[in-house]
Amino acid sequence: MMDYGDTSILSTVSQIQALTKELVKAKEELDKERFSHVVNKLLQLIETLPAVDLSLVEHRAVEPLVQSCAVNLWNEAVTSKNEGTVLVDQTAALRHLACKLLFREGGPIVAEKCKKQAMVALKSARAWLDCGNPSMAEETLGLSEKALGKLLALLVDSSNESDKADVSYDKSCIEKDMLKVLAYKAESAFGQQQFENASRHLQASREMLVKFPEEAAYLSMLSYNCGVERYNGGRLQEAVYWLRQSYEIGKEQHAVSARHQARTLRLLSSAYIDWDPEKYHDLAANTVALANADCSHPAGLYLKLRILLCAAEDDETTTQAALRDCLHHPELTAELGLTAIDLCVKNSRHNLVMSGLRQLMERFEEKTEADSIRLFHLKYLLHSCHLAEAETLVNQIIERRSTRHRFADSIVKQLQSLLWEQASSSFEVKQYEECLRWYSYALRLFDGSENGSEDLGKLFRNRCACFCALKQLDQAKQAVEQAKKHDPLNAYTCYMQFKIAILQENVVYGIENPAVAKKHFFLALK
Repeated sequence: MMDYGDTSILSTVSQIQALTKELVKAKEELDKERFSHVVNKLLQLIETLPAVDLSLVEHRAVEPLVQSCAVNLWNEAVTSKNEGTVLVDQTAALRHLACKLLFREGGPIVAEKCKKQAMVALKSARAWLDCGNPSMAEETLGLSEKALGKLLALLVDSSNESDKADVSYDKSCIEKDMLKVLAYKAESAFGQQQFENASRHLQASREMLVKFPEEAAYLSMLSYNCGVERYNGGRLQEAVYWLRQSYEIGKEQHAVSARHQARTLRLLSSAYIDWDPEKYHDLAANTVALANADCSHPAGLYLKLRILLCAAEDDETTTQAALRDCLHHPELTAELGLTAIDLCVKNSRHNLVMSGLRQLMERFEEKTEADSIRLFHLKYLLHSCHLAEAETLVNQIIERRSTRHRFADSIVKQLQSLLWEQASSSFEVKQYEECLRWYSYALRLFDGSENGSEDLGKLFRNRCACFCALKQLDQAKQAVEQAKKHDPLNAYTCYMQFKIAILQENVVYGIENPAVAKKHFFLALK
């Protein structure tokens, strides 16, 4: 067992060497708990390790050992990342350890060492951000900023006139790295819910884009991602801020494609209309119009339709045109088309719904999505009580099925559910003949492979109940016999047989022996 109590630099470095070897050589044998334990112990030892002073003999002896540990940990992090042999947070931990050791190296402050420290610290911070640990990233960003500050001071103090060209180039590199530090700080602060700090760091990095316009795409994407996170979290005012930042950065530097700019504008428009549809209606409309002008997309045309429908009063012709533009876009999917039509349903716009369904069906008639459109159409007609049109559509669907058109099982189940629901509604209001019609439609959707299914048994029992209510006892007997055939052990089937026997005793004397009713009664009890 190692003695971690020894505080001499040689003993500390020896312990660091041993633990580094364990991480590097046997990492695949370490479970997550042991890996974390070794990392934490290394961090504790590194914190107690003084900066190496090469004027001291003992320090000169350990300086190459510290360098070796830092290099081994860093190389292991790179190798593990490329091979995918450890988790991303473990790779970040390895980079972090190497970074901390690198900043313990002694010797004079020289440009090459400062560059190396700044690079390692920046990459360590990126690794922590990528694995979702912004607080650890903040620490290494501070180290990177420190190294860049030293490097800048070295260049400012340089008095060698012949090196001015190189100094100018190096200063530009340093400033570019400082922009990355600020951007990473904004990302880190945002991840820690420090939104004012995140905004401050973003604005500072934006000011540097004049020199480094190629970094605008990253800053724009960073702002967009922050906006998405705030939007999904329901923080719409904050979402608006970040999305506007994203768009403005991309616009100023012309570094972001029109497609990405339009995507940002669409989400910004959605944030406005979700935030306050009355107050920000015009702003949302103008924003999505700009998005559609930059890059036409069905999602933008859907959003335009949504905004029009949010208006207190809208022009029917304009709204109809907006729906048509959406449904005829080359990139439209049937799913988005149905979402647009559903928007009209929710706004009680029957004419728009029917027009939209007709246009969508014409477009997808010969594709598999047509069945989903028919299902949506039937659901709408039933729920809006357009029952005559619904029956016409059901007959068309059944006719397609009879011509060996293959419906997906999920579609058939949903169709059955709609028909049973409608039949049940008719039964509740004692519309028994209408109820039987809907059950008949449901029965015709079965293709014969369901023999012996409980669903068929239940369907025939429900038909039997309708026939009993109508006093059509012969048909009721036929229905209950079918129910018994498909679901013979169901108690309710026996009950329906008992009920029919009783009714027939009351209606037609002598046809059934009372013993038959008694038999079914006891079967039902069982």
